[in-house]
Amino acid sequence: MMKFDDSKIKEIRERKEKGLPPLPSTNDVVIASKNAKGGSELVYERVKERVPEDLWNYFQIILSRVRDYEDKPKILWFQDTSKDPEVQFLKEKSYRDKFERFVFPSDWSLEKYHLDLGVEYEKSVVLKNAITPIPVHTKPKDGPIRLAYISTPHRGLDLLIGAFRAMKLENVELDIYSSFKLYGWEEKDSEYQPLYDACLDTPNVNYHGTVSNDEIRAALQQTHILAYPNIYQETACISVIEAMSAGCVVVCPNLAVLPETCANFAWMYGYVQDKTEHARKFSYVLKDAIDSFWQGPVQAGLGFQKQYFDMHYDIDTTAKQWEMMLDTIKSNIEYSKQKK
Repeated sequence: MMKFDDSKIKEIRERKEKGLPPLPSTNDVVIASKNAKGGSELVYERVKERVPEDLWNYFQIILSRVRDYEDKPKILWFQDTSKDPEVQFLKEKSYRDKFERFVFPSDWSLEKYHLDLGVEYEKSVVLKNAITPIPVHTKPKDGPIRLAYISTPHRGLDLLIGAFRAMKLENVELDIYSSFKLYGWEEKDSEYQPLYDACLDTPNVNYHGTVSNDEIRAALQQTHILAYPNIYQETACISVIEAMSAGCVVVCPNLAVLPETCANFAWMYGYVQDKTEHARKFSYVLKDAIDSFWQGPVQAGLGFQKQYFDMHYDIDTTAKQWEMMLDTIKSNIEYSKQKK
């Protein structure tokens, strides 16, 4: 007879006793490794290192997923969408009341959390994900137009490869930086090996897998166009922000946060769920971007684009906003303590 495993029941009871939200079924969500180095983790570390240590440590600042509660004022900093199983506990006000503030990387994300989960606007603030601006540089003019895809494979890589093969472009190369290794999900890469093989087998495609952010930033200085036929709703997009700062044309659909992030600079088309139609629309806009890249008006627009993104998505500015917010919350908490 199989021995009954009551460890899950014990875990549920322990979390309830501690006031922690229930964990979703492991069948519903993939939990990132503690060593994950995706865009969210990079932004977290870059903000943390710029905020005074004593102020940061006054709070428990939780990135997306609640695993424990410390005896500190709590800030919940979201990066996942409002549909993620990990955040459904917020539908209960008793859990929302445990947090001093909710931080979102976009206005689109805040609105979705409010509508879907009841998260209060009054307790929420938008502090956008930010970058260190890409250094000023000159794009290579001799040689092929270089395209890049910089994201996990489930966000549209299959659509991109299919479109790129069908277009049979001349004097164009595509660099692909994609796998799940960045998030510590190497086991998921086996599911996508046929897609990686297709990348390796496609002429004029260079498949790089996962590389460091420093390598991405260097590669973007040699890249002309970010080819991003995204099919996955995002709350923020660091790869787009870095590409915009690098003076790349960004070709992407108007899905989820992308219109807000791109601020009318992207070569954007209407998202459609049907992948065949999506690939057709994407190909049309991508071909136009390739043919037009070196035209004077396009180059002038890219210069203005870089100025905009370097100013609005600068990590030093965002970190200062974090410092001001945390200092204000701390002052209010201390004042309330003195009044009691």
